[in-house]
Amino acid sequence: MSITIDEAFEQIGSMGRYQLRLLAIFVFCAFSVVGFQTLLITFIAAEPGWRCADNSTACNLTGVHKPASKHYNFRCDLDRSDWEFTDDYTSAVTQWNLVCKDSILQSVSSSSIFAGWLLGAIILSWISDKTGRRKVAYFGALGVVAAALLSAASPYFWMFVVCRAIVGFFVGNVIANLFDFL
Repeated sequence: MSITIDEAFEQIGSMGRYQLRLLAIFVFCAFSVVGFQTLLITFIAAEPGWRCADNSTACNLTGVHKPASKHYNFRCDLDRSDWEFTDDYTSAVTQWNLVCKDSILQSVSSSSIFAGWLLGAIILSWISDKTGRRKVAYFGALGVVAAALLSAASPYFWMFVVCRAIVGFFVGNVIANLFDFL
């Protein structure tokens, strides 16, 4: 005696409270753990404007100079003590002084998550096919959280970039495996 899928759903029930609760949990995880970490680099690598320091004799510009400003690159010829960032928030740019010749490192910090994403999607998807997607997805979500916390506490730029790449490594797998839960 065979049973069709529709008859099975009639017997066990279709979308109920349990399934809705699972859906809400995984949508929250997908947004908070994965989506937030992916979009966070926009704020982490933000560059505030700069102005001449009050006691500077080499800098005679007035006002705040943002990345699109005409005098934006003027500070590259100055000593670091002759200018200062205008905003009080801390980003990767302000913490490790990623300006002028080191400004390319802003892109490196942004791109590292996607390089890790590529590797994670390839390697962890293969592992999840062999061992089970749910176990690897849970492990990946924990890996995202742990690497994100480490990147927040990184005292060195290279450590920050490596941690962001590890975040991407696990994000690539979590995204692929979240669909299997629904």
